[in-house]
Amino acid sequence: LTWTKGGNTSTTYIRWKTGGYPSSTVDGNLLTSTTDIGYVHSGLTPGTTYYYRLWGLDSGEYSATNTTLICTTLAGTGAAATPEAPPEPDTWTDATDDTALEDLPIYDIGNTFFDSFSLPHSTGWMAAAFGFVMASGFIIYSRSKNLLVAILTVMIFSIILSIIGMLPMWAVYCFAFTSLGMSWKELR
Repeated sequence: LTWTKGGNTSTTYIRWKTGGYPSSTVDGNLLTSTTDIGYVHSGLTPGTTYYYRLWGLDSGEYSATNTTLICTTLAGTGAAATPEAPPEPDTWTDATDDTALEDLPIYDIGNTFFDSFSLPHSTGWMAAAFGFVMASGFIIYSRSKNLLVAILTVMIFSIILSIIGMLPMWAVYCFAFTSLGMSWKELR
């Protein structure tokens, strides 16, 4: 693996696993924490797909952004072995982390529901978070008739859900710019 360090990064922290990207700095297996710009992951199993996530580390703080890498080892040895394009994980929300809900009773109920539709858990929980945010905004607006109060409440809920890993930050930004643009008349 090789990479370019970003900004003030002094160390690169790399975790890996099979079956999907590590969702956080404690998920999966630690590969290395190094000041170098390259590392060899040895002892891999032939024909296996490995998912990596890299974070910059500076003064004990992990970078807010990270990089992902996916690769598949060759199925065998010799000239007949040809590399195949590795499959992407079965979720488009690899930035979300539903493990913050593991201790809640609704977590198992929700996962069972998502499984019945073959929906990845992180995608289902992100959709539930969006639904909660939208329903909250609708209820607050219908009771107060104040669009600004509804938008601010929804933004607070969105930021909290983003902090615990249920909503990706890009969704919060998109919602903020869209809702503030739509309510410009009331804000003036």
